[in-house]
Formats: sequence, C-alpha cells, structure tokens
Amino acid sequence: MIRSILFIFIVGTVIYFSTTLPASAYIDPGSGSFLLQIIGAAIVGVLFYIRSFRQWLQSLFSKKIGTKSKSENE
Repeated sequence: MIRSILFIFIVGTVIYFSTTLPASAYIDPGSGSFLLQIIGAAIVGVLFYIRSFRQWLQSLFSKKIGTKSKSENE
C-alpha cells in the first residue's frame, strides 16, 4: 500500500518536473553574490561544527579511557 503510494508520488513528481516550461527569470548580480556568500558560509559552518563535534567526542572518550588529550599534555 505505502510502496504503491510512494511509487505514484515519485513517478508523478518526475513527470511534473520533466514537462514544465522553462522560466523566464534571472538572478541579478547582487542576489547571486549574496546566495554564494550564504552557501559558502553554510559550508564553512558545517565544517567547523563537524570539527568541533569530533574534538568533543575525542575529549569525551579520552576522559573515559583515562588517556590525556593533546591540550592536557601541553
């Protein structure tokens, strides 16, 4: 039941997007550069979050195991 509904939804979505007419629109340079800045900031933010999360996990497990982390050695 759910598979057939999902299949119909996917097929309908593909047909809809493959038969639409092209839009007569553009992105002006100011908006385009703003969008690039947002995308760049999002990528850097995600990379920073992953790095911080990884360091937090390493410090958490090093405390549980009893080993010293790099910051404690210095």
